[in-house]
Amino acid sequence: MGNFHTDDSHPINALNETWKKMHYPPETGTILLIVRLMAMYKQSNNKQQFLESLQSFQSLIVNTEAKIYHKMLGENFEQQMEQLFVAFCRAFADEEFAAFTTPDAFKTLMGMIGTNSQGIATSPLAEWVKKVSDLPLPDGDKAKLDEYIDDIYNKVGEFAGEFLNTEGVGLYLLQSKINHSCVPNAQSTFPYSNDIVVLKAVAAIEAGEEICISYLDECQLERSRHSRQKILKENYIFVCQCPKCQLQVTDPDETSEDEDYDDDDEMDMDDEDANMSD
Repeated sequence: MGNFHTDDSHPINALNETWKKMHYPPETGTILLIVRLMAMYKQSNNKQQFLESLQSFQSLIVNTEAKIYHKMLGENFEQQMEQLFVAFCRAFADEEFAAFTTPDAFKTLMGMIGTNSQGIATSPLAEWVKKVSDLPLPDGDKAKLDEYIDDIYNKVGEFAGEFLNTEGVGLYLLQSKINHSCVPNAQSTFPYSNDIVVLKAVAAIEAGEEICISYLDECQLERSRHSRQKILKENYIFVCQCPKCQLQVTDPDETSEDEDYDDDDEMDMDDEDANMSD
């Protein structure tokens, strides 16, 4: 594979640049995760076992793959997927990577990352906000601090987008198996400011009770049932059937911002999809 860190013309850097031009805001975590997976595969003494580990991540239903690629790459996803595939094949042209360099294998790899990757939230900004928010301040000062924090997030968010509190992307074999709930009893945390994920209980969990996390952030969890289900459908291709969504099943089918939304087009799920909990 060569040393791509010191060679701007290296095919891996070309692959990374191809991805950055397709994805806004530009980010490198997704492609560098793929590069790391390929490096792990190359160094593996048991390549069949490595492939089986990858296959154990949630697989995509064939007819939903296009929706994942559309979300990752935008309107021109078919053309961009082809460009990305060509760049990927140039970066990993050695015969030992043949298991990944067919069109179907590459699409499966991208789909797996699109539905299973976890943002590694070790942002110094998030840590600072957490610490100052815990300060014992008078109500007036607390309100001013909240306004200041909101202003910072709005300004930083203009260029950081969805990666505001994320410093990387990872795949976690066990964590990826945890289902979503809009009333989660646990959350994924990164308390050591590195890539070690720790599952933390946020509510009492009874023996035998399923552990669930939220695939949505705190603000998204507070939105209407329709808004939450729209986000989950677009990003994870399932309709949530958690207790909160069941309780709000009779709520109006409109987003929190009263956006125009075509239910027939966006939420038309076949019986199999509609019964999926994750």
